[in-house]
Amino acid sequence: MKTLILTEKPSQGMDFVRALPDRFQRKDGYCEGSKFIVTWAYGHLFEIDTEEIAGKKWKLDALPVFPRFFKYKVIKGTGKQFRIIKSLLKRKDIGKIVLSMDPGREGELIARLILQQAGWKDWSRVYRFWTSEALTKEVILREIERVKPASQFDSLYYSALARQHADWLVGINGTRAITLKVNDRTVWSLGRVQTPLLYLIVQREKEIENFKPIPYGIVYAFFEKDGKKFKAYLQLKKEEIKRLESESRADDENEEEKKKDEGTRLKVETAFKIAEELSKEKAGYVENIKKSKKSEKPPLLHSLTSLQREANKLYGYSAEKVLQVAQDLYEAKLISYPRTDAQHLAESSRELIKKVLKKLGKEDLIPAVDKVGKRVFDDSRLTDHFALIPMDRWKERPNFRKEHKNVYELIWRKFVGTFMPDYVYETVEVTLKIKNYRFMAKGKTDIQPGWKSLYREERSENKLPSLVLKEAVKVDDVKAEKRKTQPPSRYTEGMLLKMMEKLGLGTPATRSSIIETLKKRRYVISRKKSLQPTEKGRELVEKCNGLPILNVEMTSEWEKALEEIYRENRGAAGYDAFISGIKVFTEDLVERIKKIKFKVCVDRKTKKAVRKWKKGDLF
Repeated sequence: MKTLILTEKPSQGMDFVRALPDRFQRKDGYCEGSKFIVTWAYGHLFEIDTEEIAGKKWKLDALPVFPRFFKYKVIKGTGKQFRIIKSLLKRKDIGKIVLSMDPGREGELIARLILQQAGWKDWSRVYRFWTSEALTKEVILREIERVKPASQFDSLYYSALARQHADWLVGINGTRAITLKVNDRTVWSLGRVQTPLLYLIVQREKEIENFKPIPYGIVYAFFEKDGKKFKAYLQLKKEEIKRLESESRADDENEEEKKKDEGTRLKVETAFKIAEELSKEKAGYVENIKKSKKSEKPPLLHSLTSLQREANKLYGYSAEKVLQVAQDLYEAKLISYPRTDAQHLAESSRELIKKVLKKLGKEDLIPAVDKVGKRVFDDSRLTDHFALIPMDRWKERPNFRKEHKNVYELIWRKFVGTFMPDYVYETVEVTLKIKNYRFMAKGKTDIQPGWKSLYREERSENKLPSLVLKEAVKVDDVKAEKRKTQPPSRYTEGMLLKMMEKLGLGTPATRSSIIETLKKRRYVISRKKSLQPTEKGRELVEKCNGLPILNVEMTSEWEKALEEIYRENRGAAGYDAFISGIKVFTEDLVERIKKIKFKVCVDRKTKKAVRKWKKGDLF
């Protein structure tokens, strides 16, 4: 009897063909040997048949649609391959089936749907191949002997199925209901995750528009010692601020502003008055010097989300592009499985990590593998997969572009850096006095670059000249500057991914596609790395005002519930309970939409509903 191996993509199928100890013959849609048959899908082969379930014609009184059974149809262009797989499953010489899709929720769903639609019944003969490592010959030969019964992954399948069906129930019913109710010849798409995410983007835009800048002033002085100039900012104590009748620091500073080292914020007129008072002073003196030796341990390894955020920050890559590039690198066996939310490694993987370091030519770091603790190796922080790591040296491929090398290097430096020495540096804070006013100058000197040597864009050494307590220092100039508080920044994709991770919206594997969906539906556009809602996106949120579809917290709870179906092994019962809750939500959503009265723009001549985009519309 032969073992039938089903992979998610042809390239993965060929990895098995090259690795397994068998002589294979290439046939139409599969490869056959004396012991194994390897075939493949093209990702998803099936999709929910919406027209069959909900009908081609949209009718408000037919909503909500709650199918008793979800019907599927073959995705266009994949029918031939499905028929090949189906014929192989019917062969009497097949003893065991090994599902070798990507190790995750979506891969499980792809495999199960293929077997179900092919009419497969004997699940006792179905096994699961599972690894986070690249599909090298060594890994395939090792893990093919460790396959587990597919039944152990039933809850993973039901979690995936619940997500797919919930997205359909909320999306189809919500979209049809609001589109029919608005009745302006435009499709208004709603989604279980995309709509709350759009709400966050629109709310941020409103915060920016409603922001009222507050003017303030700062004072700084230029000092000179041994021919080197350095800058120091005025620092006032609370009682001094009160005495000068100045304003305290603004309460609405955003995160970027808080990082600014600009001294005390004052009323503009107060700042210029102080600068004028000190303009003729020629010298100050050193009142205090505070030195501190500090160290920073290497950062955590990359998860998919942290990789997407860093690539967006440094290169402006979209989350979807980073995922596609990472998938290419994984299939080229250069990195581990990319769709991971972990930033740690398994305790049992220390020997693997030593082998990887040797492949990378970093043998000098191997002794550190046994020394690092839970900062790197921590089983309690793992889910299905360990952190993203390189599996081999960089190698060019014909289909690789600059993006591939850049993303690989981000993964490489996180991994290599985590076994390098700490970054050690010294900070110096010098208080200088001009008359009765204190100014603060800050310096930083590297002692041991350590892992930081891999991060050139973050190196911020700022050496001050050698200063001694009570010595006089020349004052070159004292200036005041008028500034304004800044509005919150628009979300970049990196910032949005961080917010989604914090709120539990989506998964590492789906977050990029959710952002892309908002772009494709023209609800948001990218401008200079930032995401900005279009007029249509803003109108959708306005139309959904008061509807539960905008509830970010509820969507977050749904994501937790989906994960618990798998983590707590709830199986079919977990699926049923989740979908029951989704149906209650969807029914309430549709009924609320039906009661809303929407304003419709009407063409004066034709008397037909039209869309009237405002001047300056980003469409």
